[in-house]
Amino acid sequence: MQLLSYRRVGLYSLIFLCAGLILSSVAAQPPTDKLPVLTRVAGNRVASALAIVSGILLLSGVWIAVLQRQVRAQTLILHKRIEREAALEEKHRAVVENANDIIYTTDLAGTCTSVNAAGERISRYTRQELASMNIVQLVAPEFLPLVHEMTARKLAGESPGPYEIEIVTRDRRRVAMELSTRLILQDGKPVGIQGIARDFTDRRHIEEALRQSEERFSKAFRAMPIPIAISKLADGHILDVNEAFVELFGFSRDEIIGQTASSLGTWVNLENRAQLIQRLQLERSVRDVECRFRTKSGQILETLVSAERIELNNEPRSLLITYDLTERLRLENQLRHSQKMDAVGQLASGIAHDFNNIMTIIQGHTSLLLAKEDFDADTVGSLKRVLAASERAANLTRQLLAFSRKQVMQPKRIDLNQVLSAVLKMLQRLLGENISIEPECASVLPAAYADASMIEQIVINLAVNARDAMPKGGVLKISTSSVKLNDASRLRNAEARAGLFVCVSVADTGCGIDAAILDKIFEPFFTTKQVGRGTGLGLSIVYGIMKQHQGWVEVTSEIGKGTTFKLFFPGESKPVESPAPIAAEPVLEGGTETILVVEDDSALSYDLFFVAASGLSGARGSIGQRSFGQLAAT
Repeated sequence: MQLLSYRRVGLYSLIFLCAGLILSSVAAQPPTDKLPVLTRVAGNRVASALAIVSGILLLSGVWIAVLQRQVRAQTLILHKRIEREAALEEKHRAVVENANDIIYTTDLAGTCTSVNAAGERISRYTRQELASMNIVQLVAPEFLPLVHEMTARKLAGESPGPYEIEIVTRDRRRVAMELSTRLILQDGKPVGIQGIARDFTDRRHIEEALRQSEERFSKAFRAMPIPIAISKLADGHILDVNEAFVELFGFSRDEIIGQTASSLGTWVNLENRAQLIQRLQLERSVRDVECRFRTKSGQILETLVSAERIELNNEPRSLLITYDLTERLRLENQLRHSQKMDAVGQLASGIAHDFNNIMTIIQGHTSLLLAKEDFDADTVGSLKRVLAASERAANLTRQLLAFSRKQVMQPKRIDLNQVLSAVLKMLQRLLGENISIEPECASVLPAAYADASMIEQIVINLAVNARDAMPKGGVLKISTSSVKLNDASRLRNAEARAGLFVCVSVADTGCGIDAAILDKIFEPFFTTKQVGRGTGLGLSIVYGIMKQHQGWVEVTSEIGKGTTFKLFFPGESKPVESPAPIAAEPVLEGGTETILVVEDDSALSYDLFFVAASGLSGARGSIGQRSFGQLAAT
């Protein structure tokens, strides 16, 4: 219609312009009788008017044309906007319908006014059913106060964030939802609520599974008996440690967390850590690296370290596992020491046996020579010196046999309190006046299956060593107690075992023993005394007797504060045997006796036979009729 009007205006303008031109041309003719002057003037005016009108019409047509183009352009823009809005609305409707979250609207009373397909799928209600339902019928009862509170806060102008509720579906399932809402405004006034409800039931299950997994890991991490630490790989700041780590190093958790290895001073050699971290960055896993650590108390630990490179919060971390070998190495040293002592004892036993045979021959022949009266005084003196030396040598062999546990035992159930009481009477004279003895015996002790004479020998040896360790005097404490040990006692001493034991403790206040030689004190012939002051067999004998009694010795010592020996004897539940009455020594009467010699050394057998025969010469009766060969075979 606009296009038609534009053309008409142009046509009219052209007609008026042509008419004006015609009139102008007529008016320009010379005046004649047929064309008076008045007519010419009127024609000029009309022609001018027509020209003006045609100009106006022409301008109007141009304006109309421009206006029409603008209208067309605006109309096109409006159509495109309408199309875009329709497309956006369609897209919005598609997004809403295809969304996995429930998108809904309600009025201020909580009645549902619209809901998308997800609402039907999750709630199991149809849209028609939901359109007539109130949130009271959908939200689980315990969450209704929270919904009302959040709605009230919205109406009050607050902007609370998302919150979690549970809805009850048509089939009575509970679904966990995360709810975000906003007010619907009309003319600036709230008329309803629009909300987005996200089903996070699966996420909750995943979070719960993750929480349980983290809890299990945390419990396993805390309860792991092996010390474990998690630290930053770059700077070594400790993030977490388990209880075994705290117990091993002696620091509290507050003292450890956030610190570095250098600030704590746990690494004896920080270069070892630098090498470990360098290997960890290249290999991601390091196993069984020997390292030395320092505890809070200053104790040096020998350990094996394994490390793993892990990612936590997208940052590299090191998981450090420490195996403490200190106790195991100590027990291994004890075991090697025990094996060495057994080997030395076996050697000493063989030497002592052969040496004892030789001394027996020397003593026998020396005694026979001294029995004769046809030697001068110098010869008799020499023979007595030989006899005294052989007796000392024989005593040495007895000590070696005691160490090697080959000495003959006569054990019985005894009360160690009674044995120690008998020994204490002679100890004071042995120790001297500047050493005081403080006995502390338990009132009740289980019986010990032991040889009383050997126990006396142990106590005397320890008392003599204590006397030498206290040249200026001191105190010697001898005590007894009953102890019941469990399997954990092997962690303290490799020779220990579970059961009931009687403990005899001998403690002095002497100079103490250096820790460097503490493991050697039971070795035979090892002594710290001056030359000629000791044989080095005293503690060896103690060790051998205790092993013979199925017991063990524990030693603790500190320089300048003294030494304590603890002797553990197996306890007996049976009562103590009463001592047998001492019978009168029988009178030896010569007559028809027969001497039987049993010895694996033929030379010693012959000498014993010869000595016995010589001793019986002149006595009543006769020597057995069997020959020496027969006796040796016997």
